[in-house]
Amino acid sequence: MRSDLPLVVLLPHPDDEFAVLPFLGEAASAGRDIRLVWLTDGGAGRASPAVRKEESLSVLAASGIRGAMCRFLGMDEGLPDGELHRHLRRAKRALDGVVMGIPGPFELWLPAWEGGHQDHDATHALGRMVARQRDAEAWQYPVYRSGDRWGWTFTVLSPLPSMPLGRVVRLPIRDALALIRRCFGYRSQWRSFMGLLPLVAVRLLLLRRPMVMGPVDPTAPLERPHPGVLLYERRSACAWTDLRAAVSEFRPA
Repeated sequence: MRSDLPLVVLLPHPDDEFAVLPFLGEAASAGRDIRLVWLTDGGAGRASPAVRKEESLSVLAASGIRGAMCRFLGMDEGLPDGELHRHLRRAKRALDGVVMGIPGPFELWLPAWEGGHQDHDATHALGRMVARQRDAEAWQYPVYRSGDRWGWTFTVLSPLPSMPLGRVVRLPIRDALALIRRCFGYRSQWRSFMGLLPLVAVRLLLLRRPMVMGPVDPTAPLERPHPGVLLYERRSACAWTDLRAAVSEFRPA
């Protein structure tokens, strides 16, 4: 991870930035050129894309992350929350418009390939193609996924055992509490965070586990993320066979 490279961060939905806020804070403090790109409109259910956009911008500002270029491609291009895998070609064209203005190498962050949300995995596949085409240095961040031992549970900010670790930040109690407090800024998503935040608190405060990122090999095959039922399959949001078919053209040759 090079601190002198421009940084492009791919985010499936407004609020997914909570999973990288400490890393973003470090990048902002270092004065890096940061481009944040949200790839769906965040409008699943009765959510308001405009409200979710403002919540994300407010949380970033409250976290001291200012001066970043923020592109809400999902809103601009009408890429629906929950269905990014059905619109990957259009998303790729829009994303190319963002990265084409970066003349040299850059660093790319993308959600982990972990089977948690179909939009997260679709964003990962899309990011891998961009990394291959632009020879970008790619890193992945875990968000949430099925638990390792019990199929009905899920974990938050926890990497798959198969994910190599390359960046580890163990937050002091004060900073962990600040991160949890920032998540209350996503008021429209209170139902989701009612389930997420207790697990975040257990991981960061009780177990004292670090936040992590891992390097991505863009040429590696996109196989099923892990054995057993994927979280988005359990929620009947998307079948693995549908996701696999959708990202097939984004697999390495």
